[in-house]
Amino acid sequence: MHYEGTVEVATNRGPSKSTNKLALAWVGDLQYEFIQPVVDPTGIFADALATERRAEFHHLAFRVADWEAFRAKVANYPYPVMMERDSGDLKFVYLDARATLGHCLEYVWMTDAMWTRTGGR
Repeated sequence: MHYEGTVEVATNRGPSKSTNKLALAWVGDLQYEFIQPVVDPTGIFADALATERRAEFHHLAFRVADWEAFRAKVANYPYPVMMERDSGDLKFVYLDARATLGHCLEYVWMTDAMWTRTGGR
């Protein structure tokens, strides 16, 4: 699955719009997400662009079953929020764990229908 899209996100510097080319591939229960920033005013993805023509690891992502319960705990995590989005059927937040883990953490909630469209089981 691949597409290009623009989304409005909330960042620690205020609202922003980000445009990315995305490609999703599944190997068993593991999803690989390739992101090419097109317009990235936040620098969240552009900061991780490879200096050579190869892919760079940026983040791990985890699907969350109960978004409200999870989101209530985020303020207690040691990682600052980099950006987040809540569009109703898709919610995500990126936490900056680069100082301790070397990469970002993404937490995602989406409807089962949307999950199936991405190839999830």
